[in-house]
Amino acid sequence: MNRNSYLDILRAAAIIMVVVYHVLQMCPVAFPALMDIAWYGQYGVELFFVLSGWLIGGLYWNEKSRFGDVELRRFWLRRWLRTIPPYLVALGLSWLAVYIHGGKSFDLGYLIFIQNYYDQIPYFLVSWSLCIEEHFYLFLPVLLMFNLQGDKRTFALFSLLVLVAPICRWWLSLNGVSTMFGYEQTATHLRMEGLLIGFWLAHENVRSPQRWHQMKQGAPWLLLAAGCWLLAAGCWLLLAAGCCCCCCCCCFRGRAICLTCLDVPTGPHVPGVCTGCNARLSG
Repeated sequence: MNRNSYLDILRAAAIIMVVVYHVLQMCPVAFPALMDIAWYGQYGVELFFVLSGWLIGGLYWNEKSRFGDVELRRFWLRRWLRTIPPYLVALGLSWLAVYIHGGKSFDLGYLIFIQNYYDQIPYFLVSWSLCIEEHFYLFLPVLLMFNLQGDKRTFALFSLLVLVAPICRWWLSLNGVSTMFGYEQTATHLRMEGLLIGFWLAHENVRSPQRWHQMKQGAPWLLLAAGCWLLAAGCWLLLAAGCCCCCCCCCFRGRAICLTCLDVPTGPHVPGVCTGCNARLSG
């Protein structure tokens, strides 16, 4: 696939979002107002996943279109040569730091990319996202190889797979969400929909040009609908915040102000109740 400058812009935006979020998160000086905005930077990872799925998916589907099949060993080798050497260097430096600081032993699970399934990742926390990518690009081509013939059936498969992660997260949330950074935030089956969407879109672009053209025509309307939904959600949050502020003001120091009770009490005063309500209670 030819290099696309728009994708480079999206990649740069994702990098800036994630870096700003982590810098403010680890800064010794708190900036609450900035953090309220930078908090959304963590979703830059999701953007990375979509871009990664699109780029690697483009390589996969182009090879399949040109040669009728994908040589999986070559596909995996190209992927691993790009990701594993820098990963091992970063892993070694991260482990060395925690070993010098606290004598922590090396975890062999890091060599097979299973640390994102730990209840809590002990060190090199950012490696969870690469674990998801390695799992995804190892198992998805195998699934596609044994799966189906025909683009319509592939479309149906991806439509179902994209729903797996949201449904699993919803099911897990029924028992509460852990605050520890580990399995519930990093497990592959809980965070893979971004990669699936990117890989799926690459399939539509390469293998189904007509449907891809229809999707591009509908994209502005989808963007408009998403913008309206976000605007409505923002207005609802502002309304909820306003109601909360009014309630807090009305209940300040435990005294409720009843706007419909404007008469003067005739009986003994009940603490925490407005004058009109005292009148009713005394009557």
